[in-house]
Amino acid sequence: MLESPQLEQMRTERVSPQPRMRPAVASIAVEIPPGRLTTEELAERLGVSADWIVSRTGIRERPMARPDERLADYAARAGAAALSRAGVDAADLDLVIAATMTQDQLTPNAGPVIAHALGAHRAGAFDVGAACTAFLTGLSLGAAQIEAGRAERVLVVGADFITRINNWDDKKTAPLFADAAGAAVLAPTEADRGGIGPHSPHGRPRGLQERNQADERSDDRCGGAGRARSRRH
Repeated sequence: MLESPQLEQMRTERVSPQPRMRPAVASIAVEIPPGRLTTEELAERLGVSADWIVSRTGIRERPMARPDERLADYAARAGAAALSRAGVDAADLDLVIAATMTQDQLTPNAGPVIAHALGAHRAGAFDVGAACTAFLTGLSLGAAQIEAGRAERVLVVGADFITRINNWDDKKTAPLFADAAGAAVLAPTEADRGGIGPHSPHGRPRGLQERNQADERSDDRCGGAGRARSRRH
């Protein structure tokens, strides 16, 4: 059976490798709550001096959201600012990735809520809950989608209100965390430099075991109330 030239052309186009798009950060933006928790206030609660905290962390104050404020609102405002700087319309986004472990509610996740607030109605949206590495993980996922040709414009938002889950009686961790949102718009670039390079995440199971053991020791000292108190604040 003879094949038409059109069919042969279609077969050639289908098997020919497509040039891989190189992802880059087109813009960034942040949204920070106006409230502040000073080191002096925290030191008094922890029973240490402010100098003790500053000498170990360099932190003198922390942004802190009000109880009535929503994480998704801050994330959406950071995303809108990043889109404006990149000159990208939210309606043209292919994917919205929210890197967070402090969503306003269990479901829907923050990603779809942020996408809806921005007007990114054709974009896929999901959350990445990888704690401290969540934004880098989201950045890697977004870049991979562009490299694979499955997306062209991606918004990655890293946002957390850690003060709502912090254990304020743990002087090792309480001074370190705060509340804020940051966003990055990813898009293809033809430049030889300035793109997003390889990202190779590595787990540390031993660290998780050490953390669990520390939690158990804390619970023993606090009569089992350590984690409950951490969730309430």
